[in-house]
Amino acid sequence: MSAHPVFHDFLSKSTEFREMMAGSEVKSESFFKQLGAQVGIKKPDRRFVEIKQYAEFLENAVKNVMTATRQLLLKRATCYGLHRQLGNVFCEWSAFEPEMGDCLQKVGHYFDSVAELVDDSAADEERLLFVPLKEYQLYPLSLRLGGHWCCVLIH
Repeated sequence: MSAHPVFHDFLSKSTEFREMMAGSEVKSESFFKQLGAQVGIKKPDRRFVEIKQYAEFLENAVKNVMTATRQLLLKRATCYGLHRQLGNVFCEWSAFEPEMGDCLQKVGHYFDSVAELVDDSAADEERLLFVPLKEYQLYPLSLRLGGHWCCVLIH
């Protein structure tokens, strides 16, 4: 091993090697100190903490509104389905009742028209309320991520 040229150069130039290593040791120590100062922040900036808390609150609020809206739309759809089924039942029943046939037919058509009106209003409500809420659900996420990256970039 001592006959290897690299090892022989290392042994013959040991003082130069030590000086070279001492300089790189100082550089690496200062680099790690700076890195530790950037990473080891004990108190983050108050503004970014407030933005993060606001984003979490807003995200929870939007999720709750969307959950409630989804439940209302589901209940409304169930109600509309019942109206449509009642309309069909009355229309079919009118065929078997000669005396009340006209009245049952009118009631069946009324339930069908109510179900159609409600379907239209549900579609409008989904288009005007639910779709913007889905888009607005991304806003708190962008706030949180934006605040996170600002914290990283500033410190």
